[in-house]
Amino acid sequence: MNSVNKCYVALFLFSFVLVLSDSAGADVPGDFDGNGVVDSADFDYFWDCYECLDPRLDIDGNGANDQQDFQILVEELGNTYFGDANLDGEFNSSDFVAVFKAGEYEDTVSGNSSWSEGDWNGDREFDSADFVTAFLANGYELGPRPPRQIVGDFSGNGMLDLDDINMLLVEIAAGQGEGFDLNDDGLVDRADIRIWVEELKGTYLGDANLDGAFDTSDMVLVFQAGKYEQDVEALWHEGDWTGDLHFDSSDFVAAVANIECWGDLNGFGCGPHAVNAVPEPAWPVWLIVCCGMAWLRAGRGWA
Repeated sequence: MNSVNKCYVALFLFSFVLVLSDSAGADVPGDFDGNGVVDSADFDYFWDCYECLDPRLDIDGNGANDQQDFQILVEELGNTYFGDANLDGEFNSSDFVAVFKAGEYEDTVSGNSSWSEGDWNGDREFDSADFVTAFLANGYELGPRPPRQIVGDFSGNGMLDLDDINMLLVEIAAGQGEGFDLNDDGLVDRADIRIWVEELKGTYLGDANLDGAFDTSDMVLVFQAGKYEQDVEALWHEGDWTGDLHFDSSDFVAAVANIECWGDLNGFGCGPHAVNAVPEPAWPVWLIVCCGMAWLRAGRGWA
């Protein structure tokens, strides 16, 4: 068996192991059910699990799950108002129509109301106390809240996504970047890439599809783009993880050098970015990289 075929076998076996491991996406603050948005289900979960030990409910970090956390959840993370039953971003007469249509106002059934049915103070009932809560928050007929400002959301669409990291890469390569200096050091460079990826997005250099994990799916994506060591522009999802708008071995070096994760996988095959992890050998990553490079060389007839 020649060296290239041996590499293919090793790649297959290692990939099979990784397929059996979990890869979770990066969390959206306040999205307790993991559907990617902060909505009424998350508001209801907060009160359903008010006394449980879910640390995510302590949004302000004061050591307690309380009304202040719920206010942050609704107004900042949910970007809406108390009383916005239909979650259209406004508190107005349409919300009254929605909650009274549910038919639970001061009924005889205990604990049967949700956010969309008029429970805005978390007691699982819809009564006059909910109107007091909503009107004291002073959001009635103010119109939609201004879009939530998210650091690193350069495209302004309310999310940290490929558009944003690709915009950052282009600015770095162009030597410009007003508004892209995330660490306020006066430069727009690789340090800003790492801040966007690891601190803001909560993932790894190498996570080409931004699903919160650095794994075989990222290798498939970047090699399918067909831009490895080609004189063409490459963006984040095409293998440029350094900001030079090219996909080459330096991108793999950057990814491996900056990852800290559990075990000896050094980030490869892991989910959300680990905290206080100890860097370990990265042989699995280099196995994948070497196999990909060997395949490319074999296909091009390199020696």
